[in-house]
Amino acid sequence: MKRERLLLTIVNILLFCAGMLLCQMAQGQSTIPMYANQDPGYWYNLYQEEQARANGLEVSGKTSIDGLKASLSAANDTIIKQNATLVRLVKERNGQTDRAVKAEIALKPVRDELAKYEGKTNAGKAIRKVSNALTYIGGGTVLFFAIKAAVP
Repeated sequence: MKRERLLLTIVNILLFCAGMLLCQMAQGQSTIPMYANQDPGYWYNLYQEEQARANGLEVSGKTSIDGLKASLSAANDTIIKQNATLVRLVKERNGQTDRAVKAEIALKPVRDELAKYEGKTNAGKAIRKVSNALTYIGGGTVLFFAIKAAVP
């Protein structure tokens, strides 16, 4: 009888300890790490938050990408316009250079002829000075008669 009483006391103590542990676990439910939580509402709320965050990131990412595409398109348009302007200017410059080269080639015989008449001696230089002086005197005479004719 004593032995049964002792076993019954041990069983009661074990039951009491088990009850205390269960009460402790009930209070400790709030301190369980969240990844161990079995509540479906918690996981659904977490899913909703992550989905909202992902949607926000998607929208902002698309907005940023669209803005970058528009900026890139505008930059490409500017580059295309600048390239067209550069091509036109280079063609104009090449045309003017070709025209200048042709003019130089056409003037070479005239320059050679003038170089002949310029003279390398003192007499040739004197003749050139006289020629220049006569040009100025002739121009002055024409101007004088034009003014005299214009003023009564």
